[in-house]
Amino acid sequence: MSKDLKAKVISKEAYASTIYLNSEFFVDGVSYTATAVYYNGEGINSLEVYKTDDEEAEVKDYIVDLGYDIVSEIEVEKHLTC
Repeated sequence: MSKDLKAKVISKEAYASTIYLNSEFFVDGVSYTATAVYYNGEGINSLEVYKTDDEEAEVKDYIVDLGYDIVSEIEVEKHLTC
């Protein structure tokens, strides 16, 4: 690049079209993990909630709903890791 050229930058952007969300939480002494995928423009998809120490165990609907609420409330800017 030539040192004689000067550019006036109008904008810069880093764009993530897909963000993976993950949270661990306890309910009544049982550890659960909630994972989901957030697609820009579409929202949360592919939600999975499972017992952390037994992924095959059945999880009640109200725990799944709670897991959804938890990953929905993640402040991406605060918790983003690269």
